[in-house]
Amino acid sequence: MKGIVNKILFAAAAILALASCVKSEEALVKKLAGDWYYETVESDVPVQVYVSFAKDMTFQLFQKVGDGAFRRHIGTYTFDGTLLDGVYSDKTEWKEAKTVTIDGDVQTAVGVKTGETITYVRKLVPATVRYHYTDAVKSMALESEPWL
Repeated sequence: MKGIVNKILFAAAAILALASCVKSEEALVKKLAGDWYYETVESDVPVQVYVSFAKDMTFQLFQKVGDGAFRRHIGTYTFDGTLLDGVYSDKTEWKEAKTVTIDGDVQTAVGVKTGETITYVRKLVPATVRYHYTDAVKSMALESEPWL
């Protein structure tokens, strides 16, 4: 009888520990989830990037280089609270994983290979971008290359 009680207590403790891990992972993803914006000028060409991270571990990246249209890239991501990485829907990996810190509405992403730092701010993807874009395909010019 004592052995059965111990097994039941062990099983209950394992279930609680697993639930705790799941809640912890959900909290990390919840912190990242949402829309982020980055804007810069490279070689006198303006660049705008919106990234939308969903809680289901998918993302949408909208980017506009110069006067062109916004291009959309989609895929999945992983995030452990510090390291952010992803894969596009065509199975192409991101250029590099990022070490991410989030402080309120500011996200700082540092490339693990290059050390390049990009600062995003929390900002909703405008409807004019979210619903009026061109899907990026491999045959497109350089401006459709994914930013991540």
